[in-house]
Amino acid sequence: MVLSGRIEKTSSAQKTGMPLKGRFEKTILVAVGGENGHKAQEFIVHKTPICFHSSFFQKACDGRWVEAAHVQVNLPEDDPAVFEVLVQWLYAQKIEEAIINDDFISTSLMLVRLYLLADKLGIPRLKNISIDTFVEMFESKKLLPTEKIIAEIWKTTMAGCPFRQVCVDLWGWSSGPKSYDSLGEVDNIGDFFCRVARILSTRHLALPKEKAPFRTSMCNYHESAQSAICSCGKKREVRSE
Repeated sequence: MVLSGRIEKTSSAQKTGMPLKGRFEKTILVAVGGENGHKAQEFIVHKTPICFHSSFFQKACDGRWVEAAHVQVNLPEDDPAVFEVLVQWLYAQKIEEAIINDDFISTSLMLVRLYLLADKLGIPRLKNISIDTFVEMFESKKLLPTEKIIAEIWKTTMAGCPFRQVCVDLWGWSSGPKSYDSLGEVDNIGDFFCRVARILSTRHLALPKEKAPFRTSMCNYHESAQSAICSCGKKREVRSE
């Protein structure tokens, strides 16, 4: 059992608008994993923070459970390692540096899985941070997503997912002729190459003032992409197609 309540309590509540009073009084037991005969890993988290950030947990703790002394939520299909990163973020409001390491493939895949879990649990703030960290990592290392990362994203996400778009934009705006020499075969994602080709054709027109969307505003990839105000609180700039 992971006693998540032992993680250092920061001033994140003040930054996010979460109620301060009583936020560390009640707890929830979350059992993660456990399919195919494996034992689920148990996490104890505080009810107020996780219900504040997650619409899934708001609903799970509502109704007949609202006065219960012990509340348990089961997530049998999910990965305990990814949920543990989520819990660390819940208390620190940042993705711990421990998962950002030199193995950028495993780090990238963890960020994708963290995004998908945040999407399932209704945590838009964590979705934004996951995709922001993904882009910052590749930009800082001057690298591009590998075929393994691209294939995993196309396999686990639906059409329209911002993670698909950011991969397309990274390749479309940051690749050079030699970049494709290191890109292996990627099955069943012709959509990726078609969309990259559209961006490359735009670059070929030599529009001097055109900038990559991820260098203009990360709000292009955040929750509520069609609204004037991004879910991160910033005013959104309209992206030209």
